[in-house]
Amino acid sequence: MESSKIKSLPHLPGVYVFKDESGTPIYVGKAVDVRKRVEQHFSGAPIDPREDVLRKKAVDVEVFTTRNEVEALILENNLIKRFKPALNVMLKDDKTYPYIKVTKEEYPRVLLTRRLLDDGATYLGPYTSPSAARLTIKHLRQVFPIRSCSLELGKKSYRPCLDYHIKLCSAPCAHFISKEDYLKLVEGFVSVLKGSYKRVLAQLYEEMEEASSQLRFEEAARLRDRIFALERISTKQFAQLPGWADYDVFAVSGDAGAVLHFRKGALVGREVIRIKAPQGIPKEKLVAEFIELFYSSGRIPSATVIAEVSKEDAHVLKSWLITKNPECEVRPPKNLKEKELLEMCYANLPQTTKEDALKELARILKIQSAHVIHGFDVSNLGASYPYVSAVCFKDGEPDRRNYRVYKIKWVKGQNDFAMIREAVFRHARHT
Repeated sequence: MESSKIKSLPHLPGVYVFKDESGTPIYVGKAVDVRKRVEQHFSGAPIDPREDVLRKKAVDVEVFTTRNEVEALILENNLIKRFKPALNVMLKDDKTYPYIKVTKEEYPRVLLTRRLLDDGATYLGPYTSPSAARLTIKHLRQVFPIRSCSLELGKKSYRPCLDYHIKLCSAPCAHFISKEDYLKLVEGFVSVLKGSYKRVLAQLYEEMEEASSQLRFEEAARLRDRIFALERISTKQFAQLPGWADYDVFAVSGDAGAVLHFRKGALVGREVIRIKAPQGIPKEKLVAEFIELFYSSGRIPSATVIAEVSKEDAHVLKSWLITKNPECEVRPPKNLKEKELLEMCYANLPQTTKEDALKELARILKIQSAHVIHGFDVSNLGASYPYVSAVCFKDGEPDRRNYRVYKIKWVKGQNDFAMIREAVFRHARHT
């Protein structure tokens, strides 16, 4: 890249986009001082293989100035998602995970959602398994019977639905419970999911003893049943760790990143996400970029983010994440307990890289390479309506551009082998 181009860049915070000869973005970066950072890419020995590629391929740079480094970080994330540059770290299977939502209404309701909205509701999660989240809701509604329907409750009274009869709802729609008591159920539901189930248990025991002492035995029996149900859930649902801090713990290795979510000392979730990253990126930088991408999808950070990142990256990440959670801090582990949490997170990473997995698959199938795999399957109704579907996987990922469905033209009668032969022949002409 011409030195005159670099010298014309501003000494301001912002985002820079390197482009190749065809004008295609190949790398997006951020900096407090754009000109100084771009100069570093082209001075001295390359700090990693990515910079070596940049020096060979980058012929132009486009700059977007911002007011501060937090705005630069947000813009960088947006441009990476837009351009998908080859030299940036990307989340390959960044799913939208489900959250348990407790709405902000006169009589709040509970539901499962994948959309985080600024609507005043309480969002709890994320959960890596939708079925596990649904089961959690079901079990907790047995303890705290709050509604899941979409009725607009007010003065009008409705007939109780099945949920009331199977004890999953206290039927506020039929005015079978006061607003004050209903909101206590909602508070207990949310508190347990935030990890405060011991406090909720103590409160339920206190209420049961009070009801019993006042000879309200039916109410005491209901509270007893809720206590037993909550104790069963807490035994199955939460892995309790010493201390009551909230942590998000990050680990990255090879082509995957792992995140463990702890709330009030309880392990409430785990996520493992495949990433696409150029070889040779320093570990601290790779972890920092993974954290940026992870939270850019709308996730809410915990009070403490534990990761092996540099002081500079930790400062930038914190400046951004406190806009999502004002109590958030980002830092490496500072005591034995936090180091153990980080080791636990590394233990949750896949034990083999994708390349290792492809080699093992090739060995099992007794083929030279498993980098490209085509699969064919016949579907027909007797000898009528014969079709063959074709799928393709490249480097272990679905290549949907090469998915096909072939209506068989040349084969008469029911001959699956001949149908597949025709489909393979026709498929080979187009791939």
